[in-house]
Amino acid sequence: MKQSVYFIPGMSANSKIFERIHLNPEFYEITSLEWLIPYVNEPFESYIDRFEKLVTKPNPIIIGVSFGGVIAQELGKRIDCKQIVVISSIVSHSELSPSLKFIKKWKMYRLFPSRRIDFLLKVAKFVPKDSTLGKKIKMYNVYLTNRDPNYLDWSMRMILNWKNDSILPNLIRIHGTKDHIFPIQYIKKPVEIIEGGTHAMILVRGHEISKILEKKLNMYEKHE
Repeated sequence: MKQSVYFIPGMSANSKIFERIHLNPEFYEITSLEWLIPYVNEPFESYIDRFEKLVTKPNPIIIGVSFGGVIAQELGKRIDCKQIVVISSIVSHSELSPSLKFIKKWKMYRLFPSRRIDFLLKVAKFVPKDSTLGKKIKMYNVYLTNRDPNYLDWSMRMILNWKNDSILPNLIRIHGTKDHIFPIQYIKKPVEIIEGGTHAMILVRGHEISKILEKKLNMYEKHE
């Protein structure tokens, strides 16, 4: 029987961000999850309740990126999982950088310009497509399609106010040394390092991430 694997993308992203991640199809059955739009002022626990219903296969491996890593850990507290993998994410609020802690303390996330994103994309049509900015905008349009203002504002609040004091024993971490959202100097070990990897490394360093996954997941299987 194949091992069930669930992918959870990062905030605003869709499941296409995993298209460069390759696990042997002979051994792994992949299910990519998409974000649910939260209800207005929905409590985090309620949201996890709804997300939990999407995981229908027993003893899965759940792989989450950024905010998806936070969701994966919450699911790991509720569901018997073979493994939880978090990529470019945190495992505790203590790993937030001083700047993010400042934003959290003063609730500056309320200033997050989520409602201006579509406006900026309309302006972006005047940017040359072959320019660096134009290429970034094209990537944004392909991978970051969840732009619902309620979802974006809610997600910012949830990740900054997330409380977690229990590290799951079956956790694997993968993090880049150039992550500007969750800087590596605040990330606790053990963690698999990708040199030069940014917060968006899932899009461009998929081969390296896949090699780590194959190695670590197979290692875990041998120890069962």
